Amino acid sequence: MARRGGGEGVYVPASYRVAHPELPGLYALQLEVYSTRNPWLPQLQARAGIMLLVSLVLAAVVWSLAGLATRRLSGRLEALAAAILANPTGGPDQIPLDEGGDEIAVLSGALRQALSAQEEARRALHQLAYHDPLTGLMNRALFDDKLADALHRGQRRGEGFALLFIDLDRFKLVNDTAGHEAGDLLLQEVAARIRGRIRASDLACRRSGDEFTVLMEPCAEAAMAIPLVEELIQRLSEPCLLPSGTSVAVGASIGIACYPRDGVTAAELMAHADAAMYAAKAHGAGCWSLYAGGEGCAVQERQLPTLPDNDENQNALCIGRL
Repeated sequence: MARRGGGEGVYVPASYRVAHPELPGLYALQLEVYSTRNPWLPQLQARAGIMLLVSLVLAAVVWSLAGLATRRLSGRLEALAAAILANPTGGPDQIPLDEGGDEIAVLSGALRQALSAQEEARRALHQLAYHDPLTGLMNRALFDDKLADALHRGQRRGEGFALLFIDLDRFKLVNDTAGHEAGDLLLQEVAARIRGRIRASDLACRRSGDEFTVLMEPCAEAAMAIPLVEELIQRLSEPCLLPSGTSVAVGASIGIACYPRDGVTAAELMAHADAAMYAAKAHGAGCWSLYAGGEGCAVQERQLPTLPDNDENQNALCIGRL
């Protein structure tokens, strides 16, 4: 078919005849479809291809950056989870510091705060469960555990230790005359004086009421305990000035039992130290007594008074008085 329009337009090979079916001679029209080509089409197609390529490159870059960010975030989360799983009951120090400033940093800080609060609550519960609330010293339960540990060490290493049983003198008189509040303040002062005299390796306990126990470890022989006992008696006999202005003075009687000479079980040592304390108290305030069983007095060279032969506590002899 012939071209028209200077080559800008072309005829396509398609023609259509229009006629009335009942009047074929009325119309004799023939239509020819004429199609043109847009001169900017190649440039538009090239630009579209370039834009598609650029879009694909940008998408790949964004995907890579997102992957890097995701791996960084997941790595921080994995480190946080690993720290928690490594020690589920640990403290806040196990949580790594995160200064990212995002949600993970907020989560890390919240976990550290929660663990700090949990650790503080745990310490408070331990204090209530194993320490005397009035004096802050160990209570009986914790002291008995420490005494059992000392027995195991002594059996394993062959080392000795001493158990001191302390009972205050005239404490009931202070309670009756000055009141229970003054008695509580006096017990706190007594505990502070005991803590100030024992060694760093020794343990002190308020057993009940006005009774205290001290575990001296190590203590190779009974004579090593006597200087500390005399210092305790001297210190506890000094007057105590209460906040009300009242000055009170009590004193202490102390019984001593040593491992393994005076017993190899906690019950034996505690019973013998208690018996020695009562033997000391029987001789008046400010005395100490070293349990000696049937071996007689261990420190006769001090020329200290002894109990008569018919005394029921004659197996708890060696009395010292200041």
